[in-house]
Amino acid sequence: LGGCSGQALADAVSELARDCVTLPEWVDTCSEETQDAGSDAKDAFCWTFGPAAAEVVASATAAMAGLPQSGLLPGNAAIEANVVLDVLEHFARDLDCLAPYIYGGFCRAEQQEIWAAEVDDRIPRIRRS
Repeated sequence: LGGCSGQALADAVSELARDCVTLPEWVDTCSEETQDAGSDAKDAFCWTFGPAAAEVVASATAAMAGLPQSGLLPGNAAIEANVVLDVLEHFARDLDCLAPYIYGGFCRAEQQEIWAAEVDDRIPRIRRS
């Protein structure tokens, strides 16, 4: 980014982070072919937020967290605090949008546990120990 301003750098990182955090919205694995194929219930879940998307979101969060550090601009300068606070505020709103995906992950994990319990009765014994 050469000799760019703090605002330009913060905006570029913010746009990239927003794209990363909204990645689950871009993923559409519930294609018409999948729905028409009549897959059984175990395969009917749509992937929108898995490990790959979580890594992208974590990287975006790390990039945003690094904005206040000095040395990002020429002359070892830091981005102005008000600029950083502004982009972090907008990023926080984007992070709020992840809650449904995280909840969906918990639901899928619980469903897989139920299916596993039907096949293998060791899960209740493990819980008791």
